[in-house]
Amino acid sequence: MSKLSQDSIKTVKANIIRLLYDEYPKSLSATAIGKYEARDKQFVLRLLLELEKDNLIKTIKKTNQGKPFLKKQKWTLTDKYFNFYKNQ
Repeated sequence: MSKLSQDSIKTVKANIIRLLYDEYPKSLSATAIGKYEARDKQFVLRLLLELEKDNLIKTIKKTNQGKPFLKKQKWTLTDKYFNFYKNQ
C-alpha cells in the first residue's frame, strides 16, 4: 500500500470535517465516513481520533435514548466548531 502525503491527509481530514458539518447535528460512524470518502475504516478512525485530540470533533457514545453503544462510536462536530464554520 502506498503512503499518503501530509497534504493528502489534510485534504481527507478537511473532507471529514465538511461531511460532519453537512450532516450536523446527526452523528456518523467511521464506517459511514469511510464509505463516503472511499477509505479504509481503520484509516478514517485514525484520522477521527486525531481530529478529536485537536478538539474539532467529539465522540457520541450513547444512543438518543441514553443507552451506551456497545461496539460502535459515532462522531460529530463540536458545537464550538460548528458555529465557527457556520459563520464563515
